[in-house]
Amino acid sequence: MSKAKSVEAWLKAEQYLYNVTPILFIIGVFLLFMMVFLLLYVKNRDFKWKWQFVIGSLAIMAAMVLYLNIGNTKYGWYRQESLNVTTAIRDRQKKIFGYHLKGFTPPKVYDKAKIEATGLYTRHAIQESDGLTYIGETEYLYYFKVYKKLYNVSKNADFIEFVEGIEKPQFIGFNYTLNNLELVEIGFRTEVGPLYTNLQLPKSMVDQLYEHRGGKTEVYDY
Repeated sequence: MSKAKSVEAWLKAEQYLYNVTPILFIIGVFLLFMMVFLLLYVKNRDFKWKWQFVIGSLAIMAAMVLYLNIGNTKYGWYRQESLNVTTAIRDRQKKIFGYHLKGFTPPKVYDKAKIEATGLYTRHAIQESDGLTYIGETEYLYYFKVYKKLYNVSKNADFIEFVEGIEKPQFIGFNYTLNNLELVEIGFRTEVGPLYTNLQLPKSMVDQLYEHRGGKTEVYDY
C-alpha cells in the first residue's frame, strides 16, 4: 500500500506535470529550432550574436533537463497514483487548462485493487441481503431480484457462489472511507461503495430452476 499524499502534494504534482512540463517542452522545441536554423542558414556576419545564442540556448536546455530530472524524481509517485484514480473515487481529471469534471460512477470489482492501492481509503467488509431474492437458473444464466428489479448473470462468471451454512442470499463486498478528508477539496469521494465482489447463495438453492418467459431483465454490472 502506498503512502497517502497531502492535498498540497497532489496539486503541486499536477501543476508540474500538466502545466510546467508542457511549457518547458515548448520552450525547448523553440530553442532547438532556432539553433538548427542559425547553424544551417545564418552566417556569422549576418548575426554577430549567433554563437552566443547557440551556447546560451544549450545552457538553458541543459538547465531545463536538470530541472525536469529533479521534478520527475520528486513527483514520480503521481504517475503511478494517477493510474489508480478512477471516477469511482475522484470526480475530476487534471488537464493543461484546469480540471475536467467527470462526476462519480458506482465502484465495480475492477476498481477494488486500484482503490486499495492508493492507500487513501480504509476498507470495511459488508454483507447485505435487503431486498435480495434468488429466482433460479436457466441453461446459461442465473436470475435474481433486487427489490422489484430482475437481473441476470452469466453462469460462466465467477460472481455467484453457492455456500454452505447460510440461509439466504447475500451480497459480499466492501465500503471505503477516505482517511484524509482534506482530499475532498480536490474531488476525492468521502465514502465509496458498496462495492460487491460476489453474490453468495445457500447451497440448498443450487438446483433451483427458473423458466424465463420473457419480460424486462437486465445484466447485472458488477
